[in-house]
Amino acid sequence: MQEALDLVADLSAPHTLGTLTTAVALSPSRLAHLYNRGVGDSVGETLLILRLRQGARLLPFTMRPVGDTAADIDFPNPLLQPPVPPLRPQPARLPPDHN
Repeated sequence: MQEALDLVADLSAPHTLGTLTTAVALSPSRLAHLYNRGVGDSVGETLLILRLRQGARLLPFTMRPVGDTAADIDFPNPLLQPPVPPLRPQPARLPPDHN
């Protein structure tokens, strides 16, 4: 587990659950379970927290655009993500009348 924690803490490399499982030779479900039990957060939540903290440390000391700083810490650009369709309530479907 320590190896996975060390890899996650290295924000210079883009990490996914797949790259971490390969590095520590565990299945994705096993790593996710052990990581969550040991750390208390999921791998994704930990990466998000670490990236946000790193960005918060970098931003006060740079004149670069926020998007460039975000890219430096492998934080996804929300403007480049495909749009998510809005959730629409589905009409209720009543069972057919059996009378």
